[in-house]
Amino acid sequence: MKRVSAALALLAILAASHPAAAAERTATLRVMHMTCALCPLIVRKAIETIPGVKEIDVSMESGTATVVYNDVATNPTELAETIANAGYPAWPVKR
Repeated sequence: MKRVSAALALLAILAASHPAAAAERTATLRVMHMTCALCPLIVRKAIETIPGVKEIDVSMESGTATVVYNDVATNPTELAETIANAGYPAWPVKR
């Protein structure tokens, strides 16, 4: 039994270090209709509800949200849909 547990633990460690494991990514999204100081806060709060989000920077001046996220937990499309559901049409900016 101890050997099985040790083998499973080793497999878990190897799987976590495999290149296919989660990676941290950054997405910049264009966010429309942010017209007051409260708008970026609403967008930020919406993004914070998404699992896997690490960092958020929302700028009313540039009309963007830059999000650092875990690519296994979420993706730019889900980020944009969540922002749009909060009332601010959004889409990923191509780099």
